[in-house]
Amino acid sequence: MLMDTYRIAARTPAANGQEHRDLHRRLGDHLMAIYLAGLLGLDDESTMADYLYSSPVAAVQLASFLSEVVHDRDLSPDTRDCIMRWWTWRLTARDDSAHGPAPQPKEIHALIGPLVRNDAFPVTWRLQQLSVALEMTGSLGRDRRIYSFLAEAATDYLGPVLELMHRWVTTLDMYDYAPRIRESDIRAVLLAGLASPEHQELARDIVNRATYRGHYQFAPLLADTDDQPGPS
Repeated sequence: MLMDTYRIAARTPAANGQEHRDLHRRLGDHLMAIYLAGLLGLDDESTMADYLYSSPVAAVQLASFLSEVVHDRDLSPDTRDCIMRWWTWRLTARDDSAHGPAPQPKEIHALIGPLVRNDAFPVTWRLQQLSVALEMTGSLGRDRRIYSFLAEAATDYLGPVLELMHRWVTTLDMYDYAPRIRESDIRAVLLAGLASPEHQELARDIVNRATYRGHYQFAPLLADTDDQPGPS
């Protein structure tokens, strides 16, 4: 009976007014909590998709709720798996699909930072999701958790981290804040790459590309090489 009430409410478009918006957001929080408890499937009579279609901000609100859950580093295996299924389910959504409307950058960026910083998820999976987020949004965003994760992951996964950073640096322009406010973590990855004979060439190219795009703070990393920053 209660689930029937939730299903009907999920199909009801969000009304105007702060009170109605607050009620709609709390409905989403309840639905997500029920889903994480294993009592509601993603394709269960399209309840979650109906809620996502009910308001332009519903997807971001659910992502924000999930980000608070993911912030808890001690996720149970069942909760972790539910979150991974939700993330994959949303990334495969297209407008007018059974997975709700296509995810927008704000929804993806609301969740990707907490996801990559939680050790409950495999490192390789987190790197893959960062790659997908970059492809879908054109940016890694500014979340400090993303860059600190990359700096830590570079210890054992230097190649994949540098490859991701190489793709990321091509999206930058001189006005991007991330290279400045996350400089220490980015520098740590680049120094590791420059110190590795296997990855040195790729790391040099990243520095060259960043410098060419106006992020000159990384140019001194090549001071001991014959490379001169320039177009690439």
